[in-house]
Amino acid sequence: MLKIMRKLPFIIFLLLLIADVSCVKAWESFPKPLAPREMSSGMNLSGSHGLLTITAPTWNASQTFGIMGRYGTSHGNIVMASTSYSIDKRENWEGVSYSALPNLELTLTHLSFERSSNPYTGVLNGPGEATAFGFAYTLPEKDFCFGGSFAPMTDSALQKTDHAQIENLRHLFLTVTEDLATNTYGYLQFKGGFTRTPGSPQADGTIQSFSSRNFLVSGLGIEYRVQERASFFGEMEWFNYNELLIKGGSRFTVNGGLRFNFNQFQAEISATGLTLDPVIYFGLTASL
Repeated sequence: MLKIMRKLPFIIFLLLLIADVSCVKAWESFPKPLAPREMSSGMNLSGSHGLLTITAPTWNASQTFGIMGRYGTSHGNIVMASTSYSIDKRENWEGVSYSALPNLELTLTHLSFERSSNPYTGVLNGPGEATAFGFAYTLPEKDFCFGGSFAPMTDSALQKTDHAQIENLRHLFLTVTEDLATNTYGYLQFKGGFTRTPGSPQADGTIQSFSSRNFLVSGLGIEYRVQERASFFGEMEWFNYNELLIKGGSRFTVNGGLRFNFNQFQAEISATGLTLDPVIYFGLTASL
């Protein structure tokens, strides 16, 4: 039964995809989106259209391809074994989205990063990378979408990747949006991330077993658009790490950003983790 439940989202997706194949032949017969929604062409860290970590419902997008690039940098501190370490991290996110159907978006995302610490410790230093494949499906004529992404990663790669990165690489999500006021939109998203954690160390210091672990992320987002030339957005996220046995079990963070629109291009400055060790991003998006 548990195996069936785990495969249920993918079964539903396949059934909807089969039922929606006729959309390809009747693309132009689909209703056009509301004018304010046509401007929402920004892409998130997962490579789909949305804010920064939240995916927005997208219906009958006028562009077939979207290309995204982001560079991020951060400086923070961490305490391990009673020792405080200063951590510097640099990230590069690249993504491509393809509107396979008016309400189906396929995504490809690549993350590369490098982390260094002072004083030096091998656990916190070194490069890492991952490539994720995903999709976002919007229900017809409703402000609701669901989807997910998956990045094949080895156990050692997962150890180097932090949970804020895993959130955008290995997850399933549901998003609901609502028009709050003129040019103001609200988003509610529930996301489940999945990773693996090491078991108990052996006598020789090695770790021979890894077990699957999940964590939940609840997100609230708001977006305000200024004369179709710029938009401000903010996000609040609650992470529940209880299954990962992380001290404290939960975390709250605030994200935000500013986007400038130039026809088919967008420039962006944004940040995640504003409440603790923020990552500052500079990004560009092109819609083709």
